[in-house]
Amino acid sequence: MAELGLDIAGHEEHPFEALDIASDDLIVTFTPRAHNRALALAAAGLLVEYWPIADPAAYDECSRDVRLAAYRALREALLARIAARFPAVDAPQRA
Repeated sequence: MAELGLDIAGHEEHPFEALDIASDDLIVTFTPRAHNRALALAAAGLLVEYWPIADPAAYDECSRDVRLAAYRALREALLARIAARFPAVDAPQRA
């Protein structure tokens, strides 16, 4: 994400129980397990969407270039999906 000027180095994952979703409109999940968990926690009227993604960890044993290509492809796929789902939102542009 640094290639786009975004610093996510301090990002930490949070369990669903730690999230305050009371005022949210939408939860996007990337794995079947997360999707099922979100559905169980979601209040009426809260949308839960499942966006299946390729797991770049499958390339952990590959060369650095192959791993980077996998993560870049994932990033581009997510940016495209975000732009399609939220057309009024300005997604980060590639430098």
